Amino acid sequence: MKALWRYVTAGVGFAVLVTIVLLATGWGSAVASNIGSVLVANTASNPVPVTPTGTVPVHEQGTAKTQEQNLDANGNIKVHEQGTANVNVTNTTALPVSGSVSISGTPSVNANVSQPPITGGGTAVECTSGTSPCMTGGTVTASALEIVMTGGVVWCTLELTDLPNGTASFVGPAAGGPATILLPLSRPVSFDRIDTAGLSDGDTCQVDTVGDSP
Repeated sequence: MKALWRYVTAGVGFAVLVTIVLLATGWGSAVASNIGSVLVANTASNPVPVTPTGTVPVHEQGTAKTQEQNLDANGNIKVHEQGTANVNVTNTTALPVSGSVSISGTPSVNANVSQPPITGGGTAVECTSGTSPCMTGGTVTASALEIVMTGGVVWCTLELTDLPNGTASFVGPAAGGPATILLPLSRPVSFDRIDTAGLSDGDTCQVDTVGDSP
């Protein structure tokens, strides 16, 4: 019995001694670390289920790259209209326009505009150099003129009393001008007196008019 007890005591003492040696040299920690390393051999088709904690990273980090697929031949993103859009205006009434408007090309103009007939305003006034200036008896507005001058007339002028310059002036035959002038007017002229100068007091300037009424 005493012999058995000695064997047990010796065995326990040897175990304690081994434990002290392992703790003192750190070899026991290395063994424990190796034992704690576990190799997981699961494949992608058989993943290990995990429970996420905290902030879980996703597939894209930072700014995700995108690529537009709807591009034209120059690499620009296509929009609905390409090039010059065809616009058809179907207004039946006139559109109001403000500001300056530019017109390109040559616009067509209807020249066949009906004008009311002239029904009055025509007259004939003769002025002699010796009695010039000659009043017409009122303001005459003419749409066409016929000027008839004798050979000694130097000039003949149609004037308005309140204006310093003549409405129209004509060179007579004595200064190289024609004796008769036929003049249709694009704008009517008005005058209330005739002033003429000639080589003699008997030279005359006669003014015949087509009126402008209505």
